[in-house]
Amino acid sequence: MFSSCLPSGAFGYPKRGCLAAYCKTDADCGAAPGGACRLIANPCCPAPQGLACVYPGGCTKDSDCGGDFSKHCEIDGASKSAVCKPGGVGCPA
Repeated sequence: MFSSCLPSGAFGYPKRGCLAAYCKTDADCGAAPGGACRLIANPCCPAPQGLACVYPGGCTKDSDCGGDFSKHCEIDGASKSAVCKPGGVGCPA
């Protein structure tokens, strides 16, 4: 896993910050055809979960997993890709 650091102001945060990066370019996503390195949305805040490979049938946000909240989009560290996982995500109030 890499780390990708962002300048202050990115995603509305006043300070510089870093996020998990399981890929840096599309070339890092060769485990299956059609892989692309994408930002994976965090359903609870404007900052993304991180960068991960997205393959056909994968996801970049929860709505890619259906609109009924029975699944959510999550980065799987073992495969370094974003996949739909069972269950919704409860964000803190």
